[in-house]
Amino acid sequence: MGFLAPRSRLLIGWSMFALLLASVWFGGLWWSLLILIACGVAIQELLGLLDKTNHVRPSYLVLIVFSAALMLEGVAGKPTWFMPTLTLAVITTFIGLLLRVVQKARQGVSRIGGSMADMGATLMVLFYLAFLPAHWLLLRQLGGNEMGRVYVLFAVLVVVGSDVGAYFTGKRFGRSLLIAEISPKKTREGALGGLLLSIAVGAVLAPYCHMAYWQSIVLALLLSIVAQLGDLVESLMKRDAGVKETGHILYGHGGVLDRIDSWLFVGPVAYYGIEWLVLQQGWLWQEAIPFFQKYF
Repeated sequence: MGFLAPRSRLLIGWSMFALLLASVWFGGLWWSLLILIACGVAIQELLGLLDKTNHVRPSYLVLIVFSAALMLEGVAGKPTWFMPTLTLAVITTFIGLLLRVVQKARQGVSRIGGSMADMGATLMVLFYLAFLPAHWLLLRQLGGNEMGRVYVLFAVLVVVGSDVGAYFTGKRFGRSLLIAEISPKKTREGALGGLLLSIAVGAVLAPYCHMAYWQSIVLALLLSIVAQLGDLVESLMKRDAGVKETGHILYGHGGVLDRIDSWLFVGPVAYYGIEWLVLQQGWLWQEAIPFFQKYF
């Protein structure tokens, strides 16, 4: 059994990576289902962490309705619908939790304390595990089916390169801890190794992604930085909850949130980075730059 556990962990790891690549390649329903299922499970895990942290009680109804709405808008390729949805979600969260307190009071249960934490937790989960990952759905559609596949593969391979570079560089040369209070294993040397390998991967992929070398290098650098920060943010939440893993659904790999933490910030940065930097489209070019050119 001693040698089966590492082999099983490795098998699960490669299986997840193969599933990711297959979903990216076929796109459509397969990619959408992967994102929806992963985020749904991750939301459950994060709610479990919040329950262990001062018994925070987010609004499940708000999370279900508006997480589904954001994901469906991502599937439909409608980023302009995000802002009205988020606006309504904020208002609904405040009013819904107000009504919940009133209902509890009428039932003889006084629980006004913690209401602000409940509101904040509701919106945090919604933004973190619905709004951010919905950009992966948009990225897969950017530039059409063929180029969307290329752009997602670019982001995936750059982040994998960042993870591999950080792991092996940190293991071989790691001496100085990056943030000891949050992660006792991550080192500055490892972080630098991740940045360098991600840049190398981006440069190699540039011709295949129809990017200039400077564009792919800048994007790879940004994606590696936000991927490593995403990992640290999730580590911070686990520290706050006093747990080492968010779940045990993936044998030897912890929970789903443990696996996707590095990717949550990457989706939006990749989407807007490619849209603005490579395609020169979207809000930056259509509204922001013309505005400043007109008035300044």
